[in-house]
Amino acid sequence: MDVLVIGKPDRDELDEVAQRAGARLAREVNVTIRSPQWWRDGGDPFHAEVTHRPLVPILEHQEKIP
Repeated sequence: MDVLVIGKPDRDELDEVAQRAGARLAREVNVTIRSPQWWRDGGDPFHAEVTHRPLVPILEHQEKIP
């Protein structure tokens, strides 16, 4: 499972959560972290791919990304 995190998470905490989720789901969880600016302005191929596919928001923190 691929998970895209927008923002500045605590990387140690995120790694722990991804490992626990992977164990519960019996699937590998791959986490990619990008900045809010990348989400708004990104122009690389990964940004194009991500923004043209269906997204499933899991959790939104206080700062919403336009």
